[in-house]
Amino acid sequence: MGAVFEKRAWCRYLCFLGGLSSNYSMSSALELRTDSEICKTCKDPTCYKGTAKVEGCSMFEYPRTMDSNRFCNFCANCIKTCPHDAIKITPRPPTSELWFIKKPRFEDSFLATALIGIVVSQTIVMLEVWEPFMEWFESTTGITNFTIAWTVIFAGAMLIPVLLMLVSSFISTLFPEKIGCRA
Repeated sequence: MGAVFEKRAWCRYLCFLGGLSSNYSMSSALELRTDSEICKTCKDPTCYKGTAKVEGCSMFEYPRTMDSNRFCNFCANCIKTCPHDAIKITPRPPTSELWFIKKPRFEDSFLATALIGIVVSQTIVMLEVWEPFMEWFESTTGITNFTIAWTVIFAGAMLIPVLLMLVSSFISTLFPEKIGCRA
C-alpha cells in the first residue's frame, strides 16, 4: 500500500487494527476540534497539508471539517502547523461521540459486531467449556477435523452477531415511529 498510496491509506481503509482503533477512539475522553470561526478565515490549510518542518495529517483528516475522532490518531501535527492556534485537544464525557453519531457507518457496526463474535469464541476456549462444546459440535455436524471445526466455529461466532445486527436494523426500519426518542 505504501508504494502505491500516500500517507496511511492502509491504516485508514484496510487494516483491521485501524478499524478497531477507530471504533475505540469514538469513546475517548478527549477530542481534537477546531474553532470554526477562526478556520473560516484561513486561506492556507497547513493543518492538512503540513509545512516544510512538520508533515500534514497522515490520516487524510481535515481538522476544519472533523466531527469525529474516528480517524484521528492524535499525532498533533495539525496543532503544530496551524498558524492561528485554532485547533485544540479538549476533554469531553467518555463515549459521548457514540450517542451523537451524525454519519452512521455500516463498516463500524460490522466490525463491532464481528468483534463480539471473536470475544465469544475465545471465551468458549478460556472458560473450559471447549471439550463439551466440541463434543456437541462434532455430534451435530459430523466434522471431526479440528482445523475445519475451529474455522467453522470461529466464522459462525463472527457471523451470528452480524446477522443479528442486520435483522435488528431491518426490524427497526419497519417501525420507525415506535423506536427512538420523541421530542
